[in-house]
Amino acid sequence: MLLPNGENTKEMIGMPHLYEVLLELETDAGSFLHCEFKVFHSHAEARKWGKWLEREMNGGQPIEEKAWDGYYFKYWGARRVSKIDGFPVTLSKRTSASPNG
Repeated sequence: MLLPNGENTKEMIGMPHLYEVLLELETDAGSFLHCEFKVFHSHAEARKWGKWLEREMNGGQPIEEKAWDGYYFKYWGARRVSKIDGFPVTLSKRTSASPNG
């Protein structure tokens, strides 16, 4: 099956992709978006991690309770990233633990 951007879904199953996971930070002063980039094999996996991150960022408290502190995080969504500033994102396996390769 082809996606609207022309990608074949059969080729994507099980393959890792870079995802941007967004959480809304709601405060007394306003709302902000917090983003994290992480590699997942599926959108469902990215969403599950985003919901886990929401609980973690709220200290394990439900949003309703955390709001009493003057702020809370709420999972906003996840999207697959294929380009950054027009450059394609290519993932490769790390071959060394050294930062210099």
